[in-house]
Amino acid sequence: MAKDPIWNLRQLAKRIQPHLQAMGQALPDALRLLRRDRVTLRTWARHVRAVETALGTAEATAYTALLLMALEADEAVARELALDLPDHLAQIPRADRGRFQALLQAVIVDTPAAAPAVARALPRLLPVMDDESLSDFVAQGVSLHGGTGRKTESFLSLESQRSREAVTQLQRGTGLLEVHRMLTHYARAHCGARVRIRPGQARSFTDGHHLYLPERVEVFGDERDEQVYRVLTARSAGFIEFGSLNIDLDALDGDWPEPRPDETSIDRFFRSFPNTALAKDIFLLLEGARVEARVRAEYPGLARQMEALGQAWRPATSDEAGGSPAEQAVAFLCATVAGRKPARPQDTSAAEAADAALEVLNAVKLHEAAVTDTLIAVQAAFPHLYSLLVQSEPGLARGKPGGAPGGYRPSRSVDLGGGLELDATTPDTGRGDAFLESLIQRVGLDDATVPDGSTYAEMADFLDRVEAPEGPLREEGSGEETAGQPPGQSSLTGEGTTRIGTVRYPEWDHRIGDHRADWVQLTEYRLEPGTAEFVDEIRATYGSLVERLRRSFEALRPVNPERRRGLTDGDELDMDRVVEARVNRKASGEMTDRLYARKYPNRRDVAVAFLVDLSSSTNEVANAEGKRIIDVEREALVLAAEAVDAIGDDCAIYGYSGYGRDDVAFYIAKDFQDPWNDAVRQRVGRMSWKMENRDGAAIRHATQKLGQWPAKVRLLILLSDGKPLDCGCDHYTDAYAQADTQVALREARQVGVHPFCITVDPHGRDYLRQMHGEGGYTIIDRVELLPERLPAVYRRLTR
Repeated sequence: MAKDPIWNLRQLAKRIQPHLQAMGQALPDALRLLRRDRVTLRTWARHVRAVETALGTAEATAYTALLLMALEADEAVARELALDLPDHLAQIPRADRGRFQALLQAVIVDTPAAAPAVARALPRLLPVMDDESLSDFVAQGVSLHGGTGRKTESFLSLESQRSREAVTQLQRGTGLLEVHRMLTHYARAHCGARVRIRPGQARSFTDGHHLYLPERVEVFGDERDEQVYRVLTARSAGFIEFGSLNIDLDALDGDWPEPRPDETSIDRFFRSFPNTALAKDIFLLLEGARVEARVRAEYPGLARQMEALGQAWRPATSDEAGGSPAEQAVAFLCATVAGRKPARPQDTSAAEAADAALEVLNAVKLHEAAVTDTLIAVQAAFPHLYSLLVQSEPGLARGKPGGAPGGYRPSRSVDLGGGLELDATTPDTGRGDAFLESLIQRVGLDDATVPDGSTYAEMADFLDRVEAPEGPLREEGSGEETAGQPPGQSSLTGEGTTRIGTVRYPEWDHRIGDHRADWVQLTEYRLEPGTAEFVDEIRATYGSLVERLRRSFEALRPVNPERRRGLTDGDELDMDRVVEARVNRKASGEMTDRLYARKYPNRRDVAVAFLVDLSSSTNEVANAEGKRIIDVEREALVLAAEAVDAIGDDCAIYGYSGYGRDDVAFYIAKDFQDPWNDAVRQRVGRMSWKMENRDGAAIRHATQKLGQWPAKVRLLILLSDGKPLDCGCDHYTDAYAQADTQVALREARQVGVHPFCITVDPHGRDYLRQMHGEGGYTIIDRVELLPERLPAVYRRLTR
């Protein structure tokens, strides 16, 4: 052991002494702790010098101090922290590293086993929560810590419903953390580039590479605060989307100064003016107006949101005309462009210069203009405003050496909401976590939340511009894997499908006793009609049975009409109402015209949705004739739909499959409003086996669609050939999958949807009883009998 330099006391003391001096800890105590666990010591020795080199001495000291505390409390925790802390520290901005250390120390003292989970969560929480809210939130998470720490992990990562509710209770308004994922995808869809969303304190702007948004929006205190975030994101992203920094000075007339090393084109443009601060403000003002006009024209739904929010999404500014004449003129221009009606500048020359600049702006067709048009407008407007400086302070008009503004103070009011920060420097990202960088590079729009319905078409257009994710990712501790190319059938979409939209659903995790919020992404596809071959085969095989079914079910139609009285028009006079009206006329002189009655045919008020499992196991052969399970299911659906159509009930036919929680596919063969005809029969014939069956998400989506359809009785019939299973991740199986399905079925019953499962799995009695309850399922032992049995089951369920 003496040959190992790590275990040599002299070498160890030399390495640790500087950090101990900063911590005020005695060397013998520290050596005793570090030598307690060989693995922790080796890991610390390997990383501490790299932490000091990359992040600084203070961070290396913090790393050492946290490890020593952990060693005293729990050696297993110390081993995990020794390996992970350098990456966590690297992710955190320098200003927040002290907060990280203080919070983690408190957790190590109170609940050491929860420290690794807290350390993983803090880099995401620190930038968007203040100390008081963060302390309360972490305390709630730590209080949930059990044997495995899974509840704490889910809570702190904001995956569980309980954690979302806790954030809402702790803070008013909407925090950036709550909408960060959605806004990131939204911004990337706008820009067509992998921009990142970062905290911008109280401001929103872009540096041309990434977007900076307020850490919290508390304008309305309701869902409109999220709309404010969306508007700020779209407007800031507009500077990237519409090329505000794609400047070609060769396309402009002008005498440009000689370029300086590493100088941007826009800075060179500003140096061509005698006062760079004034030129920059005019550019930001005019370019902001152009970008906003382009955003409004390109995305009408977003324009409607801007109008509905009024001035609430813009930064608060004062319209009081004060300062020098040039400053008054610029403030007046800003307020006017923002849609306010400010008082005209008190200085006459300032008012005239502002009017002249507005004429320049009004001459530009902003909704279709390019940045070159803005630069030309700056050249035209600058002389009018610069003349005010020359008149008021001729000695200072040109500014001081080094680019100082001279007689003009740059105005913050040129930020109209989601601005362009030309002088912004990209904060230190702490690129020390290989997984974090991989995640940033790979994440795409696979889990984007679709904006409200009024802007869905726009969002769909956004999504078409952005490339798909680049393959599988697995995050340590998450237990979740998203695969890039699943085995088996090559595509969840295939030919003959049209993508409709995407929605996210929660998923129940029995291990934490809570929903994982927004955990599953489901994409709707509409099946297109196929060939007539399937329809012809059905008629040839089941023609006589179809006729018998229709006659049998038509006999169930209500025959006793409903008589409605007191109508202004009808089939016959309602003599009781006639007598009553004559009496009232003699008594009061008034007579009603509701004297008629009409007989209306009584109708069943029933809606049924057939939900079909299209997992790969349905490709298995069902009988000696070589028919597959999916073939028998399709035949059964056609026969059941013929029966439902005969009885007059509303009917929908859906299928589902998927691979991983971000790729659940929901196929529409027939919606409630679709008539039952050969085109729909051909859509049913296009239903085919796919991949896995994540039942919970499909049941929730079918329940939502049933809930939106007006009917007194809503029935959801699930056709399945086995247990819920999704091999696209490592935990949607057995107890987890069955518990999620059970909760999804319970949620359906709570909103008035009655689920019933028909399965062809002869061994499914135990798990079916657990998920569906007694009387909530039936087993058809011979799958070839399904076409005859399904209509009979439906008749029994709706009798």
